Amino acid sequence: MLGKYILLLGLLLSLILPGITANAQATASTPNFIIYNEVNASSKFIGELSYFIQYVYNDYVINNKLSMMQPCNGSKYIVYVTNNVSNLGGYVSYGPLCINYIEFSSSANIPYSVYYVLLHMTSYFAEAPNYDSTWYGVASSIGLTEYFSKICNYVNLFFINQYWLRNPYDYFNQYPYYGAFPYGALFYWLMNQYTPQFILTMTLNSTQLVSAWVDVEYVIFLTSIVHGVYLCGTLYKPSFSVISPNSTLYLVMPGLTARYFVINGLINGALTINAYGNVTSDVVINETIFVTNGSVYVALVNPTLSQELVKVVVTYHGSTISGFTNQYLILILAVMMLFFIIILTIELRRR
Repeated sequence: MLGKYILLLGLLLSLILPGITANAQATASTPNFIIYNEVNASSKFIGELSYFIQYVYNDYVINNKLSMMQPCNGSKYIVYVTNNVSNLGGYVSYGPLCINYIEFSSSANIPYSVYYVLLHMTSYFAEAPNYDSTWYGVASSIGLTEYFSKICNYVNLFFINQYWLRNPYDYFNQYPYYGAFPYGALFYWLMNQYTPQFILTMTLNSTQLVSAWVDVEYVIFLTSIVHGVYLCGTLYKPSFSVISPNSTLYLVMPGLTARYFVINGLINGALTINAYGNVTSDVVINETIFVTNGSVYVALVNPTLSQELVKVVVTYHGSTISGFTNQYLILILAVMMLFFIIILTIELRRR
């Protein structure tokens, strides 16, 4: 009887051990990674993953000088290909100041997922494991991923879905994590002004849910995009509401939101935009400006975290600049005439 159990146990082990051995064998290897194919993903997928994971690693470390956390075991990072990952196709398991392993879904979007996952291997994210508790922490990973990969899956949604109308703090509370992805447009834009090291340090080092540095940069961003911003080679602009040269508006503006307007038909005229409430703008407000280009594009931004009730009065003085211009021309002609008379008088005296 015992012999039968031993025989049965041996049979079971003969079936199980080959699978364990197969799973323990590396499917592919690169200078910095060992890849284990846990789900029999296609050779095409493994080939693309092994190529891009090393390519992106070199891009981050060599070209952009981003520091990576070291692997916890050995000199190479362990990578598992499974069917368990849904978070943009990849996952990083952190150890104490090191990387335990990396996991990719067999259906991951290559190379986008590789850029996203390896960015989280940098010391900036590894040392800030709670980064996903803030909208700007999540958005920074999306913005930099799409800047480096040149694949815009989410940052363009900031313009398509008019995210400037939503307070990012409130919206993130309603739609945690994925709700912050389109705000990555801010960090994509910041990459044209700062190094990735500076951006990630200023963003992820915050110990508060509210980041003063991010808020200031976001207000500047909302003000600047009135002229458009390029994302992955495409120019995006906010949607503009057309208002008449003489009009009054009453706006309810949540914190850190913007409104965009265009005033047409301003040819040789003086324009005054008076705003009553705590707002900032790309144009001079509460003073008279002179316009000659026919249209003025206006961004009104609430720089505070609280809701603002804003009254906007637009006044167009069409004749003012014309009168000013005519007076200016008359003065020039008078000076020229006086100069001519002086020259003529000097010449007559010489004779």
